[in-house]
Amino acid sequence: MVILQPPYYLSNYIEFFWYTSEETGITDIKRVKLIPDGKHGLIFQQRNGRSAISEENGNLLPVGFLYGQSSAPFINYIHGAVSVFGVFFKIHAVKEIFKIDADLIADGFVDLDDLAGYKINEVLLNLQHPLKIKEYLSAFFWKTLSRYGKTDKLIEDSISTIQKRVNDININFLYKEYNISKRQFQRRFKERAGIHLGTFIRVLKFQKSLQLLHINKFEKLSDIAYSLGYADQSHYTRDFRSFTGYTPKDVLKKHIIIPENTITAHPLLQTRRHIYF
Repeated sequence: MVILQPPYYLSNYIEFFWYTSEETGITDIKRVKLIPDGKHGLIFQQRNGRSAISEENGNLLPVGFLYGQSSAPFINYIHGAVSVFGVFFKIHAVKEIFKIDADLIADGFVDLDDLAGYKINEVLLNLQHPLKIKEYLSAFFWKTLSRYGKTDKLIEDSISTIQKRVNDININFLYKEYNISKRQFQRRFKERAGIHLGTFIRVLKFQKSLQLLHINKFEKLSDIAYSLGYADQSHYTRDFRSFTGYTPKDVLKKHIIIPENTITAHPLLQTRRHIYF
């Protein structure tokens, strides 16, 4: 996988661009379980100019699509060798770049052609080279931002606070800190982040627990639960199962690999944490 840094003028909206090629046989089909990671992203994927990734029901995904936050695990299939270019957005960026409330694409996706209002997927297919795709998408993002971009500094700042203090964050503290009503904060947060505030915090805690599981520096699972602010181990286990379909004990006993890091994880579709099985 190759990571490309965004141009400086998009650094507040994009974590990074990336691209890779999946080297499987022409007829190989790989089953992938994708799990919540608290992120939005963009995928442009193709094999010989056509989509090579399908949903569990067999429907092919668009060649290019924007995906929203997920709150539960789901299945995709990768059909043979595929080239993938991805964009990893910062949490607040979707509404500002694409002018849609992020919760409208939660647990789903939207075709890039529909977002752009023209056949942008065809343009990207013709560009072929990843650096040219990055250049084109950067210009596209900047054009929409320059024309319509509106920021919500309060929500941006609150997301940063949550990420830094996820272990012991108190939701009521946020309302008081930003001098805003619960109802108004929740509405604005969901429009930007794509999911409810409480779900977002649960997903971040879950992702942090994956790091602790992989480091393996704990005596018992309750140590992880308490370190992340869970009331007890059963609450932690319930969240873990809802986001993966497994319990933490399953992962430890069966040696199930759940990548917790977008850089070291398997590159394909890595803007969504995933499990191969």
